[in-house]
Amino acid sequence: MMELRLSVRHHGDGAMIHIGGEIDLATCPQLQAVVVDLVDRGCHQLILDLERVSFMDCAGIRVLVDARRRVQERGGSVRLVRPRPLVWRVLALTGMTTVFPIETSLGEATTPTAWPPAAASRRPELPASSPASRPAAFQRPLVEVLAYPGCPYRAGAIALVERVCAELDSNAEIQVLDITDQQAAEQIRSLGSPTIRVNGRDVEPGAEECVEYLHTCRLYQGKHSLRGLPEEIWLRQALQDAQV
Repeated sequence: MMELRLSVRHHGDGAMIHIGGEIDLATCPQLQAVVVDLVDRGCHQLILDLERVSFMDCAGIRVLVDARRRVQERGGSVRLVRPRPLVWRVLALTGMTTVFPIETSLGEATTPTAWPPAAASRRPELPASSPASRPAAFQRPLVEVLAYPGCPYRAGAIALVERVCAELDSNAEIQVLDITDQQAAEQIRSLGSPTIRVNGRDVEPGAEECVEYLHTCRLYQGKHSLRGLPEEIWLRQALQDAQV
């Protein structure tokens, strides 16, 4: 397993984490462990230096989001510094450039700013939609497409669902839900746009472990690269399981 190169420099009640290498599914637990340790020890102002990060996938994005949640619960903040163009593109595509303060130099990052950390989100404890709660007459697979208006992958997600349902001769009910803001994302428990669920379960394997609901773009780790749509085979498998 490839390891990240991590070093920490403390300053007051905060710390700067210098990161080198690739932040992906295999290596993100290393960064996660460092963040958790720092927060538990009282470092609630974190700066992540990304200058030497050559690659980041959706697993890395989840670590950043989790770090932000942890420090905001304690009144702190997370700031990102010096991302390379490729990493910046991933941050932009997933909407993280509107979530995190991002600086282009260490000098900017270590200078106090008036930027206030947002209050920690409070997720409404509402049940996820489920066909089990509907009348028996409507007991057929429910496929939901969750996307915000204007999402570049919204139409593609809808087309994917319609095509796969038709090819499998599925009698599934298809619903398209517009996620208009962060509150809506939290209420409907959307992991990003677009999200596809079958009978209330996200089609991406392992997605049930994610508990951070966001009104941003969502990227999926495909076989060869990051993609804006889930793998077709995930949707097919979810539909086949639902109709057993």
